Parts: sequence; structure tokens; C-alpha cells
Amino acid sequence: MSTTVPYGKFAEQLYRDLHALSTEAKRRNAEIKVASDKSQEILRIVKGFDDLARHPDFVAPFVLSCSSRNAKLTTISMQCFQKLATVNCIPDQKIEDVLNAFIESAHLAVEIQLKVLQVIPIFFKTYSTVVTGKLCSKILKCCSILLRQPNKTPMVVGTASATLQQLINDILERAIKPEVNQTLSVATGNTESMMVGPFRHDANRLFYDLCSLKGTSINHTNVLLNIESIPEDYGLEILESVLSNHHILLCECADLQFILRTKAVPLFLRSISSSRNFSIVIRSARCLLMLVRPEFLKVLELELEIIIFLLINIVSNDIESPLWKKLVALELFQLLCKNFSLLLGLFKFYDMLPDRKDILSNLLKSFQNLLASRENQSYLNISLTLDKGDTPLISQESSSAKVPLIELFDKPNPPLVDQTYSVYLILSIVNQISEGIGAYAVALNQKEIGQKETDIFKTLYNTLFPDLFSLHKSFLYSTTLDTPLFHSTIRALQKLSHASGILELSDTLENCLNLFGVATVEACTPTSAVKSTTASDQNLSTATAMLNTISGSLIGHAQNAAGSSEALLPQAYSIHPRTISVFRALVSLSVSLGPSFNAQHWDSFLKTWQWMSFFLSEQSNDFEDSRSILNNSQSSQVTSSDINAAKTSIVKFCESTQNYSNTGFIILVQAIIKESTNCALQKKKNGDVEGQLPTSSDGKILNCAYNEDFFLVQLGELSRLNMSRLLKEKKDVSSWDLIIGHLIQEASSRIYDNETLRLCSVDTLNNVVAQAALESSELEPSSSLTPEMVEQKLLTTLVKLIEKILRLERNREAVHNGFIETECDIIFQALRTLKGLLDVFGDSMQTTWGMVFRIINSPFEMIHENAALESSILEEDSSILDLISAKHKGMIQVSFDVFKLIFDDFLQTLPLSSLKSVIDTLLNFVRQERDLNISFSSISQFWLIGDYLRTSISKGKEQFSASQRSEFVASVENGNLARLIMAYGDETREMYYALWLYLLKKLVECTADERIEVKNGAIQTFFRIVDSHSSSFPPWELVIHEVLAPLLLQGGSSDQYLKSVEFINLTLKGLIQLFSLYFSDFSIIPNLESAWELLVRYVAKLLQIPSFELSFVVLKNLRCLLEAMLPVEALPDTIVLELYETWSSYNMVYSDSLKSEFKGKTNFECIGELLTCYPFLHQLLNSRNLLDCQKVETIFNVMNCAARYPLLPEFSSDNQKPSTLQKTVLDSVKVFELQQPLQVELLILTQISTIVALPFETRARIENKLGPRLSSTARKRIPSFEAISYEFCEYLAKRLESFAEVDEQFVNSKRLLKLLKNLSVPIVSKSLIGGSKGTSETLWVRSSRCFRLLCQKVLTFLNNRKAESAVPEDVRDSFYSIFVEVAVTPLKRVSTDIDSATEANDMEEFACYKDILLKSLGPKFPTNKQLEIFVSAVWAGSFFHEVDEIEDAIIKSTDSLDEVAVKLAEFPFDDVLGSTADQISLSKYRAASMCLRTLMEFTIFDEAGYDRLQPICVPFMVSRYAFIMRRYISDVELLNRKPVPKGMKLEMLLVLNGLNQVLKCVCAKGKDSFDSQTVATLQILYPLVLRAIPASHKIPGLQTIVQELSLNFTRLPT
Repeated sequence: MSTTVPYGKFAEQLYRDLHALSTEAKRRNAEIKVASDKSQEILRIVKGFDDLARHPDFVAPFVLSCSSRNAKLTTISMQCFQKLATVNCIPDQKIEDVLNAFIESAHLAVEIQLKVLQVIPIFFKTYSTVVTGKLCSKILKCCSILLRQPNKTPMVVGTASATLQQLINDILERAIKPEVNQTLSVATGNTESMMVGPFRHDANRLFYDLCSLKGTSINHTNVLLNIESIPEDYGLEILESVLSNHHILLCECADLQFILRTKAVPLFLRSISSSRNFSIVIRSARCLLMLVRPEFLKVLELELEIIIFLLINIVSNDIESPLWKKLVALELFQLLCKNFSLLLGLFKFYDMLPDRKDILSNLLKSFQNLLASRENQSYLNISLTLDKGDTPLISQESSSAKVPLIELFDKPNPPLVDQTYSVYLILSIVNQISEGIGAYAVALNQKEIGQKETDIFKTLYNTLFPDLFSLHKSFLYSTTLDTPLFHSTIRALQKLSHASGILELSDTLENCLNLFGVATVEACTPTSAVKSTTASDQNLSTATAMLNTISGSLIGHAQNAAGSSEALLPQAYSIHPRTISVFRALVSLSVSLGPSFNAQHWDSFLKTWQWMSFFLSEQSNDFEDSRSILNNSQSSQVTSSDINAAKTSIVKFCESTQNYSNTGFIILVQAIIKESTNCALQKKKNGDVEGQLPTSSDGKILNCAYNEDFFLVQLGELSRLNMSRLLKEKKDVSSWDLIIGHLIQEASSRIYDNETLRLCSVDTLNNVVAQAALESSELEPSSSLTPEMVEQKLLTTLVKLIEKILRLERNREAVHNGFIETECDIIFQALRTLKGLLDVFGDSMQTTWGMVFRIINSPFEMIHENAALESSILEEDSSILDLISAKHKGMIQVSFDVFKLIFDDFLQTLPLSSLKSVIDTLLNFVRQERDLNISFSSISQFWLIGDYLRTSISKGKEQFSASQRSEFVASVENGNLARLIMAYGDETREMYYALWLYLLKKLVECTADERIEVKNGAIQTFFRIVDSHSSSFPPWELVIHEVLAPLLLQGGSSDQYLKSVEFINLTLKGLIQLFSLYFSDFSIIPNLESAWELLVRYVAKLLQIPSFELSFVVLKNLRCLLEAMLPVEALPDTIVLELYETWSSYNMVYSDSLKSEFKGKTNFECIGELLTCYPFLHQLLNSRNLLDCQKVETIFNVMNCAARYPLLPEFSSDNQKPSTLQKTVLDSVKVFELQQPLQVELLILTQISTIVALPFETRARIENKLGPRLSSTARKRIPSFEAISYEFCEYLAKRLESFAEVDEQFVNSKRLLKLLKNLSVPIVSKSLIGGSKGTSETLWVRSSRCFRLLCQKVLTFLNNRKAESAVPEDVRDSFYSIFVEVAVTPLKRVSTDIDSATEANDMEEFACYKDILLKSLGPKFPTNKQLEIFVSAVWAGSFFHEVDEIEDAIIKSTDSLDEVAVKLAEFPFDDVLGSTADQISLSKYRAASMCLRTLMEFTIFDEAGYDRLQPICVPFMVSRYAFIMRRYISDVELLNRKPVPKGMKLEMLLVLNGLNQVLKCVCAKGKDSFDSQTVATLQILYPLVLRAIPASHKIPGLQTIVQELSLNFTRLPT
């Protein structure tokens, strides 16, 4: 052996150790010292290791030191031996001495023993070629003696054991090396032997000694290892190590095999079968484990059979054994079964051979027998369904030993283990076998192995499958397994099943699939109790959210399933996580084996999948209702991770179908279709499915009646994943045809009770179509499948569905069974799908638009067919009708969305020939009544079509000749419009014009809709189109004939018109603008007058509708129409006259604005609008000289009616300014030009005066009529007419001033008297209206001035001699009567306040009237009576104070004024005293003074007519003077020195001065001017004058006047 230590360093270290040894031995052993010194000398002369080996004496000091048994010397020597052991420098002849030294040293202290054990392995490795035979025995003895020494320490024993094992391993390892010198004989059989070398011989001897642990006879002369010094358990440990580390040597060496068969195996069998020592049994079992190897199957064929059957017998109780020994045997099998190659080898060497025992079969049967015991049955607690107990008895933690028994080789006694440990071990063994089978099957499938090996494995599988299947089933249904063990069972059974698929064993695979399926569906048990909410339930929000996102691939239509199950089941289903695990295993099998499944295989899987879909959907509902009181009694243990795992498994399965062959995929599709049909028919056949169990009595899985739509959903999912395959198939029987045909059949079938099944079919169909469309968008250009082909295929599919649905009969039964609702939903879904198809194919569509519009219009066909049923259904149950209406609305909404998509994205690409279909479809959307918004929105789409037509026409270059135009117009007028659209080519002008007319006509038809919004939108859109695109319109005469005439001739009830106010407003506005822009030239458009007549008659018809709201709108537009007509030059008079008739015939109805309909417009506002129309109407009439008296009178009648409207709007007043209506009346009246013909003017003035008089009698009549019926608040709304009266009075004055004179007809007209009477009303009433405006004149003054102005004009004419014969006397009399009445009105007293306010105006007005009267005195008129009335009024107005009792008595006792005057003159002053009391003054003091003077002036009046006035006036003047003088004479005497009252002074002065002036005039003129009667009457006053002389001094200057009067009386003519 070479060393890396340099010799120099080695020698130096060894020299120091020899020196120490020499020094130490100097005092103890001279021999050792001498030897040490000699060895030192040798080191000095030796130059290398090889040279050192030639000096045998060199090791003498070390050997002597060990033999001395001196601890110090031995220690030094062992240090030197340690160095020498690393290099081959000891001569061969000294090896034995060195080994003897080691043996001697082993008897010394522990430290030295350990040093010896440390050196021996190194020494053996260095000198192994020498250490053979006897020397090998000695080196083994160095270790073995330490094992049997008394009082040995554990450290030494342990080190010795390890060193011995190392030496044994080294001895056996060197036996592998080939040897040249093979001179030694070893036995290979009872009679055979062979020659081997020393190394092999040592191995043979050593192995034989080790296998002789319990041998009774030992040959001590030939023993290499003294086995008596080795404990049995340690010996078995060494044997285990030998079997473990040197199995190759044993397999190659026949001599060792002989020992193995004859010595080792019997030793192990005896130990494990008969020993009661736990440690011995464990060691023996471990040794047996080392023997049961594939390598030993040929070597120990019989022995291994015996060994394994011994273990099987121990397990199966055939041998009386303690439990721990059974467990050890089971642990052995557990370790053995990990190696499937070993199991396969055992099967080939034993089970397959007829003369051998069936080891594996018997092993599995023993497991079944063991599990069948009552004790183990109680441990397993096998249930009929998958379940888990509250506390698992069998688990990795509790059932298994923390350290396997077979590893407890140092324990003297077996430990306590769980009683279920044996069950746990059996479970592990069975799982290992199945997993091994599965793994080998996979490897077999992946590698090319010969048929023989495949047949062997298939035989093994068929042999073991029944027992394995039974064992797995027992563990599967055990309720005591914990979750990890349960999962391990599932995995093992899954691998076992997978192997059957790989081996194409259909029956076994079917059994496995059925087991998985049954275990899955039966585990979900129903419960009807109330489920409490646990804390864990609150953590399921994540699961809930996740579950809601699980695709149809797992749960299908979760809502549908849940909904249908809720209707069918009174109870919920509890699902266990174990169910999820089993289901996942089944899915995993289907993933791996699906391509090779037949229909029967799919049957189990599909039904299980269906049930799980239902259970999981129920679970989803539980999650969502986790806070609900009514829930399952058992809180489900399913978590989000469980469901997510199931989802993932299903997704993988579905994705795996993409790799199926076409044949395999068709088999799957056919299986799903079959199950779908069977499921629906099963429910129909069985009727009520409440409480249905998942399996039949014979253990077969049934379809889930609660999840009928499941297979339909899965068809859709699989179609989505395999869409490329479906589209590219070209077989006679393709997957596409199978799937689509089944879905359409299911969707259109009414044989099923569950309508959700039909809806699901449609949903699936739509998803398939949508996915196909998406797939087509990703086609490569080189693909043989074009998008056009896919487009045709998909649209054909939808049309087939729609037509099949529409062909179904619609009757009452269909309604009550819900068929109609479902079919509405089907069409709804189809429309949504169509929208998706348009997104994909819309840009490229050319030939399929007909199918598109067929689908879009399908809701209208459905609604039309349902309409006949609605009335009868409504009588029975309105809720059904409401539901159907809601469905209709949904269909229409989606249909409109699709249609709008076409408009938004594809309108410009549509063929022109498709536009009629577009317009018809649009009309359907407008006319439908389910969704107002859609109708309203649809109308705007007409504008887009119009814009498209305009653009198309503008691009066209074709001219429209006169002949073409004429022919086209004639054809359209003959009613051939629709035919023309179909006949003309796409780009012809006729085609465009025909489409324009069709578009406008259909748009106008929309205005007949009863819904206001639709009508409004339609007419607005119509006029928008006219405004924007009229330049591209067809000839206007066609537009009038086809479009406008139907619009204007539309009929309708009053209620319809009342609801269409806004529509009428829009219509009129648009028509007015249209007519004014395009229909003003009568020379261009034929028959244009008829169009205007239609418009005017339309307006007239509307005004006849009894609605203020409507009338207001019409009148407002009438004003616009009139204004628009002004510039139309050639407008016929007949049109204007019709407008006049329409305006003047308006029904002037008075109504209360607060009680109008919906608090909208009132007649008050309508009349206002009516009057605003007149200025424009006036211009039209006046410009055409159409105004005459009759029309003016009619017009003013309308205005008068408007002016006297009896109630004002709320919160308004007409005191200060006119109301809006009154102001409008005024403005309308002012339209009439001044200086009209006198008859017209008189008519106008009369009408105006009527309005001036409104505040008086008219207002009183209104108050009398309405007052009692109105509240106090409402009575305030009765108009005062003050402001309008005042302003009209001003306007009246203006018109009176506009003409200078009147004529005979004017004066003789009755209207004149009416005019005067109307003007007299404010005067007589002394109206102060307008007086509050400060400097403004009051109404009566204004009226008085107008009255005077008019009277002056009339009197001027009457005073003309030519008028004497022209004006009848009765007319004159009537005129003067009115005049006198008005003329004396200012003298009348009303009240102190009014008299005070009006006194100045009274005096002024009276003076004017007096002057007019005096100037107009004629021989006959005014008549005496009229004059007397006038003078009498002056006399009455001349009183300053009220009459006292005396005067009142005198007046009452006389019959004439002369008598009054006489009595006053003859008053008995001496007998009757006067009074000193203050007199009661009357108002209008200054006016009274004026009247006194007026009496005097009338008396001395000397102009024309004085002779008629004087006789009348003198009596009045005399009597009035007499009153004043009598009172003065009577009262002044009583005053004594008291001053005379001021009023009395004034009266006396006025009277006496006036009387003096009269007397002077009489005296001056004499009898020529005054007759005797007048003089006589004046003489009556003379006594009073004389009587006044004594009292005249009381008033300064009065005496002079009285004296003068006395003289003048004497001068009167006699």
C-alpha cells in the first residue's frame, strides 16, 4: 500500500516514538530498551519504506512492549503501530507477531482497546494480501474477544462491533477479486466441491461461521470466526449486512449459495417462526427481506417460496403468532411490494407455474381474510356510500408506527402499536401493488416490449384484479380512513383502472369506471333538516366567488339546474370532499383513456359527471345562502379548493378531447346525445322525480333528472374546444350535423315538461355558432374552409332553428304550458347570436342578408301570431299576458340591437336591393308596442337611410329624362311603388326615387301610431329628412301624392287628437316650413293649390277638436302659417278666405284656467293666440281687398268676445295694465288702419266703445253670474276691465280725430246711438279709472271728451240744412236725449270724495256741454222736455246746502216751481222763526256757484233759441233765488250780533247780483226779449227783496244791491 507521507517525516516521527519508548523502558524493561535502541539504529540507516521492510527486527520493540502489558509502553507502541499500519513496511513473517501483540493489547485499558480497534481496519487494508487463513482468524479475534470480555464498556463493544463488521465486509469484498492460486476446496453441494483461492476460502469459512449462530456442533479447528463470542442478534445483524452489501457475491459464488440454502435460510426461518425474542425475529425478518430479491429468485427458488408462504401464513393466522410478529410480516410485505419488478418476478416464478403456489393471489386473499375479521371490520366501518367519520380511526399519524417494527432491532420487547396498524399496512401494500401495476402499464405502453412480456403482465393483472378491486372497494367505502389515506386509495385504484384501459380490458375498465361513478353519486346524500351555519362556512366566500365562475364544463347551467332541482326537491344534497376526490379520479381516467372508450365506458362517466354537476350546483347555492336560516343540517366540508380541483380536472378532460381521432370524438358525441335524450325521456317516463336516487337497484348509475340540461351544455363545451374539427369535417355523418341537429330538435320539442331544457339547447346552439364564427375569423388564407362557407353554414343553422320554432302551433294550451314563453326566449337567444355573427361576417356579407333580415323579423312574426291569443288570455290571467309581453320586449330589444349594429357598421355596404327589407324591418320596429324606446330610436334610423340614398344619388351620373320622369310619375300614382323597387336595377335613378318614396311613405305611416313619442319622433325625422335631403327627392307632386296627402288626411278620434298635441305642433311647424320653402311657386308644381287646401282644411279640422291644449298649438302654428303665406304672391283667394273662415269660426268658449285639462293651456291662452294670428290674416285680407263690413264685424265680434273673457289667470290683475289677452285684443284692433270708410269706421268705433264700457254693466253681469259659484279667492280673478277700457278709450279718441266729418249714413246708423250709449256709460258712472296715474285723465273724462268730439261731428252734420230731411226726427230725438243725459252728468253729486276729486273736471265738462247745447239750439231740437231736463239738472246742482224742514215741506206741498216761489215769497216770517243751527253743506260748492250763475245766464241768454230756453229757465231761477233769500231773511234775524256764515254771504251776493243783472237786462230789453209771463215770475221775488232790506246790513255791500234791486223792480215793464 502506498502512502502520501514522505519517508523522512515518517522516520522522524517514528524515531521520536522509539526514543520515548527507550526512555520509558530504561527503568522497566531492558530488553525493550535494547530493542528500541536497535530499531533507532535501523531508522538511521534505512532510506525508504521498502528498505525498512527488510529489517524484521525493527518491529521487535513494539511487539515486546505490547506483550509486557505495560500501559505506558503499550500506548507508545500502539502509536507506532498506527503509523506502521498505513504503509506496507512490516515483513510478512512478523505479521503474526504484530497480530498477537494486538490481541495482548486488547486486554489492557479502554483507551488502548479503542486504539487497537482503530488500527486493525487500517492494518487489514494495508496487509490484506498476507492476512489469510490463520492470520485472518487472528485479526477477527482482535475484535471478537472484546465482545465477550466481562465488564466491557458500551463504547468498546460498539466500536468492536463496527470494526468486526468492517473486517467481515473487507474479507468478503476481497473475495470478489479473481485469484490465480486456487488450491483450497470448498463445498458447493452435499457431494460437490470446487477449488478456490485463499480469499474466497476465507469468505466461505467466514460466511459458514456466521450462518452457524445456532449450530450445535462447531469444529473449532476450522473456525475463522469464533461465533460463540458473538451474540445471536449481533450475528443476525452481521448477516443482514452481508446479505445487503454482498448479494452480488452470493449470486455469483455457488459455494456461498450452498451455505445460503443449507445454513442461512433455515437459520432465518427458525428464528422468525419459533423465536419469541423480538430482537431476534426482527433481525431474522430483515435478513429474509434481503433474501427476497429478484436476484435470488433463481438461486433460492424453493427457499423463497417457503419464506414467503411462511410470512403469508403468519399474516393469515395459519401459524400461531403474536400480533407483533404478524405486523412484522406485514411490514415485510409492505417493503417487498414497493418493488413491482420483484412482484412480477414472483408471479412468473410461482403464480404462473402450475407446480408452484400462487403467492401473490394467496397474499391478497390472506389480506381479505384478515380484513374480514370482526375486529378489523369494526376498524374499517365500511359504509354503503362514501363517508367519513367524525374522527378517523385509521390515519398515517395514529395507525402507523412512528418507527416501523422492522427497524426496532435494538428493542428487547415489541412496542405498543395502534390496533389498526395491521389495516394500515394492508392498505399500504394493496396501494403499492396497484400503483406498481399502473406504473408498469404506463411503461409498457411507452416502450416497445415483446408480446410475451405483455401477455405475462396481462395475466398478472387479470389474476390479481378481482382481489385488488375487492380490497380497494373495501377501503374506498371505509369511513374510518383519514383523508390522506383515502386519497392514496383513490390513486391506487385509479392506477389499477388505468392499467386495464392500457391493456384494453374493457370489462375490468367498465367495473372500475362504474365503481368510481357509483361511489361518487351515492356519496351525495339528501338531507331535509335545517343546516346550521358554522364558522367554517363564513370562510367560503372565496369558494362561492370561484364557484360562480366555474364554466359550463363542470356545472353546466348551474342556475337552471338549481332552479329545476329546487322545484323538484324538497331537500338539499350534502356533498363530501371524498366525493370530489373520487370524481377527480374518474375524470383523470377519462382524460387518459378517453380516446379508447366505447359507448359503455362513456355511459358511466357521463352519468357521474351529470350527477356531480347537479351536486356542485346545489353546493354553490349553499355557499351563496350560507347566511340563510334554511340550509342543510350538515355543514358541507367542500371548500373552494375542492371545487377548484374538480373544475381543473374537468377542464383538462375537455381539453383532452382535442386530441381524439374523429371516430373517437364522434363516439363521444353520440354518447352524449344518447344520454341527453335518455335523461329527458327518463323524466317524462317516470313522471315525478322527487327523491330520485342516483343508482338503480342493480347498482347501475341512472341519469340525473334534476340536471337535464347538463349534456346539452357539455355538447357546447366540447364543440367549442373542437370547433376546428367540426368545421372541417366532410363526412356524411359529421359531428357538426349530429350536434346541431340534436340541439335544434331539443329546442323545438314540446314533449318535455322542463322548458329550461329547450332554453339550454338554444343557449348551447348559440354558443356553438358563436364559437364557430370566432374560429372562422382565425382561418389561414390557405385553408380550404373559407369564411363565406362558415357564414352560410351558421346562418342556415339559425334560420333552421327560427323556422322550426315559428312552425309550432300556438294555442291556449301552449300558452298555459309555458311553451310560448320558452319559444320567445329561444328567438331572443338566436338574435343575440346573430349579432355576434354580424360582428364577424358583417363586412363581407353579400348574399346572406335575406337570412339576416328573416331572423331579425322573427320576433314580429311571433308577436303577430300570439296577438290573437292575448285578449282571451287577458280575461283569464293577466299575469300570463304580462309575462309574455315581457318576453316579447326582450326579443324586440335584442332584435333591435342587431338591427342597429347593421345600421352603425354595415349600412354603407348593404346592396341597394336590400334597402326595402331594411325599411320594412325598421317599420316593424317602430310599430311594435312592447318597447317605446326602441320605437322611438328606430325612427331616427330613417334619417340614416335617407342620408345613404342622398349620398348614393349624388354619386350617380345618370340623368332623369322628361319621358322617364313622366312614366315614373304615372306608374307611382297608379300604386305600383313596391313593384317598381323590385323591378329596377340597383343604380338606376328610378330605383333611388322609388326607395325615397317608399322610405318617406313608411315614415309617414309611423305617424299613425297611437304612442305620442313615436308619432313625434316620426314626424320630426320626416321633416329633418326634408330639410337635409330634399335636393335628392323625387318629383314633388309624387311626394305630395304619396306622402303628404296621406299625412294630412289621417283620421282619428278626438281622444287621439287630444293625446297628440305635440305631434300636431311638430307636424304643423314642419308643414308650414315645407310649404313656405318648396310650395310657394304655383307655376312649377302641378296641382299645388290642392296641397294648400289640404293643409288649411287640416288646420280647420284640428281647431274643431274640443281641446284648449290642441287649439293653442294649432293657433300658434296658424299664425306662423299666415306669416309664411304673406310672401306667396300667387296664393289663391280661396285659400285666404278658407283661412279667414277657420279663424273667425273659432269656438270662443269661456272656461276657468284652473280647471283646464292637466293644468295645461286654457281658452284664455288660446284666444290670445287666435288674436295674434289676426295681424297676418289682416294683411292677407287687406292686400287682396277682401275686407268688408261683414268680415270686419265678424272679426270685431271675435275680438270683443276675447276682451270680455270673464276670468283672469291666477295671480294676475288688469287694474293697472291690461291682461295679456286684453293687450292682444288692443294690438289686434290697432291693426286696422285709420280713415277707414265711415261705415267701417263707425263699426270699428262701436266695437271699441263696447270694450270701453266693459268695466260697468259687463263686469256686473259677470259678478252676478259667476260670483256665487266662485270662492272668495277666485272672485278676485274676475276682471275689472279698467286698463283695457282706458286704453281703448284713448285709441277711440285717436280714431275719432282721424276723420273730420260724418255723413248721412253714419248719423242714421243704429251703430251711432250704440256708440254714444257705450261712451256714456263711463261718463254716467263717473268712472275714475285711470285717475290714479297722477296727471292722467280719468276714464269718464276721456270718454266725455270722445263723446263731445263725436257729438260735435254729428251736430255739425245735423245743423246743416241738407241734413234736415236726411235725418229722421226720431234719430234726432234719440241723439239729443243721449246728449242731454250725458251733458248734465257732471252736475250730479255722487259722493263727497268723488265729487271733490271730479269737481274741476265736472265744471269744465259741463261748460263744454253747455256751450255745445247753446250752439245747437234749434227750433225743434233739443225738445223742450230735453231742455227742461237740462235746466232742471242745473237747478238741482245749484244747491249749497241740504233743504231744511220748512223748505222740504214747501216743496212737497206744491206742484210747480212757480208755486214754490210764491210760497217762499209769502212766507210768514213773523210767525215762523228761522234757525241758528249750522246748515248741512253739500259737495261741489264751486260747481253749485257755477250752476247759480248758469241759471242767470240762461235767463238773459239772447242768442238763437233764447225764446225756447228763457221760459223754461226763469221758473227754475226764481224758485232757486227764493229758497236762498227766504232762508237768509229767516235766519239772520236770529243771529243778533253773530256774523253771517260765509256760505250764506256768498249765496246772497250771487243771488242778488244775478237777480240785479237779470232785472237790468229785462229793463234794458223790455218786452222784445222778455214776455209778460217772465216778468210776472220775476215779480214774485220782489217781496223777498224788500223783506231783506232790514237785514242787508249784515253783509257788506248788500244794502246797496238791495236798494238797487228795489228800484229795478219798479222799472220792470208792465
